Amino acid sequence: MSNDDADELTEKIKILATDDDKIKSFGELFTNDSSREILQLLFNEELTANQIAQKLAFLYSW
Repeated sequence: MSNDDADELTEKIKILATDDDKIKSFGELFTNDSSREILQLLFNEELTANQIAQKLAFLYSW
């Protein structure tokens, strides 16, 4: 495995206090179905806002 490959696999962790507004916003993302679906799409690949909208429209068309 090359150094570039190892860098891509390295996870970054940031620790936030529980009273931090950023962590509250992050928590709200996981309580919303649409937000979780968007995060799942972005976890799989990089997408533009338009691509996300198209993929979500496709998911909801079934």
